[in-house]
Amino acid sequence: MAPARQVERLHALQAAIAARDAPALYTFFTPDVVWFEADSSDGHVHTGRGRDDLVRTLLLPEPDGWVDGAVTVHGVVSNGVQAVAVVTWRGTLRETGRTVTGHATMIVRMEAGGLIDHLWLIEELAPDGAPRAGRALAAEATGLPVDA
Repeated sequence: MAPARQVERLHALQAAIAARDAPALYTFFTPDVVWFEADSSDGHVHTGRGRDDLVRTLLLPEPDGWVDGAVTVHGVVSNGVQAVAVVTWRGTLRETGRTVTGHATMIVRMEAGGLIDHLWLIEELAPDGAPRAGRALAAEATGLPVDA
């Protein structure tokens, strides 16, 4: 897939996450997508397989658990095989009214048709809002200049 098309798809994926749109999220992944979620602050890595679990994870804590939410895409790069997005997710939890901010680097591998068959999500809470560890890992894994 052309790098520009991958970048476009990754922007659209982030918009679907921000909109908390589960039906739209299903259209981005193969049914047997393999995904990895890593928290760089504690080294915990979760491995999953399948679209259902991934969509639920992307919508945590629950689709209706948020008063509002937003995703800021700081940059997306692609080499035609893999694409990397650096994002900030922000939302207000309905139950507590607490605003939560998370920074993540997302690496995806897309099939020719644009469906994602592998996804790596590196989450981190950096005091200055810069997901440095995730960017470094993404650059090393893909060879892409992830300096967004």
